[in-house]
Amino acid sequence: MATTPASWKAAAAGEEELDYVLFDVQSSTTTANTVLNFFSRAESAQNKRTTNMPLASNLPSTQRFLVREVQLVGDSEFSTATDQSDAFDGGSVELTINKRRYLHGDMRCFLGPGMRVPPGVTNVDESFSGTGFKLERGIVLPGGTEFNVEVITGDTAPTAAQQLTVRLIGTLVRAL
Repeated sequence: MATTPASWKAAAAGEEELDYVLFDVQSSTTTANTVLNFFSRAESAQNKRTTNMPLASNLPSTQRFLVREVQLVGDSEFSTATDQSDAFDGGSVELTINKRRYLHGDMRCFLGPGMRVPPGVTNVDESFSGTGFKLERGIVLPGGTEFNVEVITGDTAPTAAQQLTVRLIGTLVRAL
């Protein structure tokens, strides 16, 4: 049964609480072990299809977010199943808040639903999608505090750059 961290503050007077998804999209390269820093750009500097972060690397000080689930998905740019395996095998995902590690694991344990199957794949198995990583206790992202999700791609270079999306799913509290 999921619990809520003691540091989490529910919405108070003048605030609203929403089920929410923070997301960010990055392109990998054709190099193995590429480091991608997600949530490091603001929506105003990108576009609404690339990220929905109000600020780069942190939330406004008037907001806070309780992460309940982390998902990593690949886009349709995976040209083959081999490219997908190359991007994921040996890769990792790490969430840091104020440069302190709160979550770290291999890429495949974060794979979320909606992963598109590359062309030519006839046998779909668990390696192409998952349910994401659900947190029993949740992780609090306080507003005004730097956070980062670092993804390191796999040990083998894919033949083409890949679009990867990280989703932080949880509860957003913000002013009315």
